[in-house]
Amino acid sequence: MRGRDLRLASRRIAVARALMLLAFAGLAARAAHLSVVDERGADRGEAQSRRLLTLPPARGTIVDRSGAALAISVEAPSVYAVPSRIDDVDGTAAALARVFGAKATALAARLRGHPSFLFLERWVSPEQARRVRTLALPGVGVLREPRRVYPYRELAAQILGFVNIDAVGVRGIEQQENRWLRGTARRLPAERDARGRLLVSGGEERWSTAGGDVALTIDAALQADAESALHEAVARTGARGGVVISMDPRSGDLLALAELPGFDPNRFRELDYDATRSRAFLDAAEPGSTLKTFLIAAALEDGVIGADDRFDCENGVFEFPARPSATTTLTASSPHSRSCVSRATSARPRSRAPWDPGRTTRCCAASASERRPAAASRTSRRACCAPGADGSPSTTRRSRSARA
Repeated sequence: MRGRDLRLASRRIAVARALMLLAFAGLAARAAHLSVVDERGADRGEAQSRRLLTLPPARGTIVDRSGAALAISVEAPSVYAVPSRIDDVDGTAAALARVFGAKATALAARLRGHPSFLFLERWVSPEQARRVRTLALPGVGVLREPRRVYPYRELAAQILGFVNIDAVGVRGIEQQENRWLRGTARRLPAERDARGRLLVSGGEERWSTAGGDVALTIDAALQADAESALHEAVARTGARGGVVISMDPRSGDLLALAELPGFDPNRFRELDYDATRSRAFLDAAEPGSTLKTFLIAAALEDGVIGADDRFDCENGVFEFPARPSATTTLTASSPHSRSCVSRATSARPRSRAPWDPGRTTRCCAASASERRPAAASRTSRRACCAPGADGSPSTTRRSRSARA
């Protein structure tokens, strides 16, 4: 009886040993398949133990013509969380809500919705960062990241633009020269230990490429004076806004460009995007009489006219052929120049006599066509107006007709 029990026990041990050997053989075969045949296993193992860290470069500085910094980058603290390492989500959210002045339920919902990594608050104050470190909450930490700062606040804001939360230039020079200012990021391989801590071993790229600096032709002192004068003019006239442009006539350098309304690029998250545009560059405006200066300058440069040439502009009034079916009278008045139509009348002649090209009508010259009514919509091409040599209007007639 005893010998029979021993034989049964021996058989059971042999069967268990064979099953264990088969199980180990199956596991070894599967491991060999994953590591040799199927590359996904090797990739998954590599991803769990190693990763590539991307370190952002330092963004370049924007300076004025004398080297004064208009836009710089500083290190600002931000609070992050790894929810998979947080045991008490509600308690952690309640503690952080007291620091940030936020709702605990909203923070808890964010922590439950992101299992890996998320920023809880970007660019917090040093006091808030200190309080978070003092709490020593599991899965919550503070890191420093670059933040764009504009020391002079509203000064030349439309020219500079701003950088958003992801370090991308928006508006102005920050957007136009974003690639040059941003530079190239540095990438470092790192290994993760059993506790999830990163061990940086070295860099694949030996040097990181920092962003380049940009020097403007703007003079900060002259820009401040222009903005101050524009503020006074807008307040005095009750205007909705204004633009002041100052240039060096010898080189064409832009020395100052003041605009109102302005904005503070340091607080871009509180602003309406449309309110940050540069009206001097993006808005269309009629040049008006200021264009005459450039026209005369171009004529002088090409030698078409001389500096001592004089022109008879007929004392602001000149004559031209009227329409066959009507007599048109246009009168202009303006405190600075005769360029604004104040009256336009049209009267049908009493008889239907053949139209005489020699018959003329007096008219102010500058911009009568801009606002005349339909009754005076067809006139002949007008000439430049100015007083004649004797102070009387010139009698020169221009018979070349054109539709205004």
